[in-house]
Formats: sequence, C-alpha cells, structure tokens
Amino acid sequence: MTKRIDYTLQRVDSRSDSSYGVLFDSDMTHKCFIIEDEPREVKVDGETRIPAGTYQIKHREVLSPLTKKYREKYPWFNWHLELQNVPDFTHCYIHVGNFESNTEGCLLTNKNVSEVNGQWVGGNSVKAFGEVYKEMSYYLDQGYEVYITIRDEDYLKQPF
Repeated sequence: MTKRIDYTLQRVDSRSDSSYGVLFDSDMTHKCFIIEDEPREVKVDGETRIPAGTYQIKHREVLSPLTKKYREKYPWFNWHLELQNVPDFTHCYIHVGNFESNTEGCLLTNKNVSEVNGQWVGGNSVKAFGEVYKEMSYYLDQGYEVYITIRDEDYLKQPF
C-alpha cells in the first residue's frame, strides 16, 4: 500500500500583479504563506499563476543551473520540488522568493506576507522554504506520494 501525504494551498487574495495563499499540511496545520502570480483567463508566460487543482509533487532529478545554484546556497538542498502535470505549464517548483517578480508560475514560500503598493510581498522566504522543503523531501525519501491541492480564493465564498 502506497503511503500518501496531502497539503492544501488555500488562495486568499489576488491583486493586479500578485496573489497570496496559505499552505497547510494534512492536519490543517499552517506551514507557510505562498506568493504567486495573478490569475488570468488566458495564460501569459511568466505572468500567470497555475490553475487550481490537485498535483503530485516529486523531486525533479535534473542538475540544472538553478539546481546547482540552490545546492551551493543551501547545504540541505538536493533536488527541486516540482508539481507534476500542471496544464499548460512546465517546471512548476516550490522555491524561494518574496515578490511576484521572483516567479514564473511557481509557488514562493514565505513566513509572513504584507501588502506593499497594492501588491502582496512575502518575508523570510528562505526560512519558510527550508522548513517546507525538508518536510516534503523527507516524505518523498520515505516513499510517500506527496500531493498538493490548490483552492482558489472563491472557494472561501462557497456555502458548506
């Protein structure tokens, strides 16, 4: 029997250029905040967040220039955490970044979030990334299947 661990990213708000949400583990324990691009009806490369849905997360075992850079900066880093089979996107990672400009559809981990000049900006991204990365990598290394369900902010307005 395959072991499975699930995370939820509940998107909270979007502005003209950025979105933020909250990442929870399977026990609904808050893990971090996530900064992303804004939603769009029609995808614009590097400027659109990924669609809501459930995606498996795996290590992308490719020694890319970005992987080398992360390995040099973070001694605990091995391979990128990549969301699988995201429609119309490739190489959607969970990684470091405080600003929407630091992503091209990826999920940026942060310990806090604030509004600056009408945009969502994160803080303490490296700390948040280290915690999330180590936890998800631990599960992957133990043979778990790791999934993330991303829910849009209008989910909060749904009657239960």
